[in-house]
Amino acid sequence: MSLSNKQLNVIKKQYPKKSAQQIADELHVSLSTVYRALGLQNELWSLWLENAAGILMVILLLVSPLIFIRGLHDFADMPQRIFIQTAAAVLALLGALRVLISREIAIPRSTLCWVVAALIVWSFLTLLWATNVYEGFYSTIHLAMCGVVFFAIITLLHDTKWIKWLFSASIISAGFVSITGLAQQYLQFKGIPQSVSPAATFGNPNVAADYLVIVLPSLIAMGVAQKKIVYRWFLFAALILSLIYLYNTHSRGGWLAVSCAALSVGLLCTIKKHNRGISKKGFTIGVIVITCLIITILFTKSGNRILNAALSEYRLTAWRNSIEMIRDKPVQGFGSGNFKIFYPAYSHRAVVDRAPDTTRYLGRAHNDFIQIAAELGIPGFLLFALIPFCGLALSWRLLRQSGTSAFHPFIIGLAGGLIAFMISAFFSFPMQRSVPPLLVFTYCGMLAFFNSRLPAEKKHTIIRVPQLISVVLIVAIALTGFVLMQFNIKNIICDSYYFTAVGMEKRGNNIRALSSSLDAHQYNKYRMDLLITAGRAYIATGEMQKAIEILQKVVGTTPYNLNALFLLGVAYANSNDKENALETFRRVLQIKPDFSEAQKNHLLS
Repeated sequence: MSLSNKQLNVIKKQYPKKSAQQIADELHVSLSTVYRALGLQNELWSLWLENAAGILMVILLLVSPLIFIRGLHDFADMPQRIFIQTAAAVLALLGALRVLISREIAIPRSTLCWVVAALIVWSFLTLLWATNVYEGFYSTIHLAMCGVVFFAIITLLHDTKWIKWLFSASIISAGFVSITGLAQQYLQFKGIPQSVSPAATFGNPNVAADYLVIVLPSLIAMGVAQKKIVYRWFLFAALILSLIYLYNTHSRGGWLAVSCAALSVGLLCTIKKHNRGISKKGFTIGVIVITCLIITILFTKSGNRILNAALSEYRLTAWRNSIEMIRDKPVQGFGSGNFKIFYPAYSHRAVVDRAPDTTRYLGRAHNDFIQIAAELGIPGFLLFALIPFCGLALSWRLLRQSGTSAFHPFIIGLAGGLIAFMISAFFSFPMQRSVPPLLVFTYCGMLAFFNSRLPAEKKHTIIRVPQLISVVLIVAIALTGFVLMQFNIKNIICDSYYFTAVGMEKRGNNIRALSSSLDAHQYNKYRMDLLITAGRAYIATGEMQKAIEILQKVVGTTPYNLNALFLLGVAYANSNDKENALETFRRVLQIKPDFSEAQKNHLLS
C-alpha cells in the first residue's frame, strides 16, 4: 500500500512517541506499511515471522483433530501426532529465525514457563534409565513438540488477534468432529475408518470424548458472553450438536468432565458479573460447591451409583497395581512410555488382574496422574499436575484485572477446558494421545500470553544470543526437524506394512503376514509388535529356529511381554528344547499364575 507524503510525515513525526501499532491504527494502514515507512527492516521481518507462526498455529488447531490415513494400523493417532510434530518443528525454526533477527530470546517470567520446560527436560532424562528407549522417545518427543507450541505462542505472537483466531479454530474443529460423529451414528457414514462407532476421526469414541470435553467449555463461555444474536445462536447450535455427539460416545468420564467444567464456567461468569469481593466470594462459593458435590457422591445412593460407574472394578484394579509400581520407583519412575513394559510384572502385585493375556495387555493405567507418576516418578507427577494448576491460577488472576476484561470470556473458556482435562485425565488417558496435550499446552500458552501483557508483568527474561550461535541454532533445529520427519515418514510406511500383516494373519495367510511384518521391520527396528507377528508367523510356517531368534529379541527389550514369552515357549517346545520351554513357561506363570494355556504347556514340557 502506497502512502501519501502527508502520511509519511505523520508517521516519522509521531514515532517513537507513539508505537508503530498505534500509528497504524490511527492512519488505518497495516503495521507492515508503517515499518516500511520507518525503514525498520528487522521489525518488518519479525512481523512476517509472527504472521507465518500465527497462520500455522491456526491451521494446526483446525486440522490436527480431523486427520486420518486409511490403510494404517494406527490410522488416527499416528497421523495426527506426525502432523502436530511437523508443524511444531516449523514453529521452532521460525522461532530460531526470530532469534537471529532480534539477537535475543525474550521469555515471560512466569512459573508456568519453567514448569513446562522442566517437565519436558525431566521426561527426556528418564530415557537414561528406561528399559525400552524407543517407547520413551515416542512418548516424550510428542510432549516436547506440544511444549514448542506453548513457547511459540508466548514468544512469537504479539497481536491479540491471533489468540481470537486460535480460540475460533479449536471451536470450529470441534464442530466438524461432532458433525462427523453424528453422521456416523445416525446416517451410517462410512467414509472414515473407526474401531468403534461413532468415533469421528479418532478411531474410538472415548478418545473423541477426551478431546471434545476440553473444547466444550469454550463453546459454553463464548455462547453466554456473545452479544451478537446471530453468533450466539451459532455457538449454541454447535454446543447442542457437540453435547448430542458426546452423549453418543457413552463416555461417563467425559460427561463428568463437562459437568464440572460447566459448573466452573458458570461460577466464573457469576463472579465476573458481580465483581465486588471477587476473591472471597469466589473462594467461598467454590468451597461450598465442591463440598456439596463430595457429600452428594459419598453419602447418597445416586452419588454412589455415579462413583461406581466411573470407578469400575477394572480401573481400580489397574490403579492399585500401578500404585505398587510407584512405590518401587518413587523418584525416577520406570521411564517415559515404559508403563506398558512393566505393568504385566505388577498385574498381580496388589490385586489379581485377570485381563492381560496373549491377546490383550494394559498399555495405559486409565489415569494419567497415576501413569505419569509410574513412568516419571513423583517429580514428573508434580510437574505434570502443576501445568493445569498454574494455568488456572493465571486465569483467576487475569479475571481480576480490568485490563483484560475484553478477553474474560476467552479466559473463562480456557479455565473450563483445563478443568475438564484434569477430570478426564483422572479417568482416562488424554495425555497418551496426540491432540489433547496440544490443546492443554495451547490453552496454557494463551493464558501466559495474556498474563505477560498485564501492566505489572512487563518483565521478561532476556537471553542475549550472538549471531553465530543463532545460525548454529537454526542449523541444529533444521537438522533435528529433518531427522524427525524421516523418522515419522518411516513410521507411516512401517505401520502400513503392519496393517497388511495383521490383515493377512487374520485371513490365515501366514506367509504374506510374515513377509509384510519383516518389511515393516525394515522401516522401524524398534517396534516389538512387528517382531511378535513375525514370530507367530514363523511358528505357523514351521520355522522354529527363526521364531526363537526373533522372539528372543522381543523378550530382551520387553521382558514381561506375555505374548512374546508364551510364543517363545511354544517355539522351544516344538523344537524339542524342553529345558528352555519349561523355563520360559515358568516365567509366563510368574507373571500370570492363572494362565491356563501356559499351565498345560508347562506340564507337557
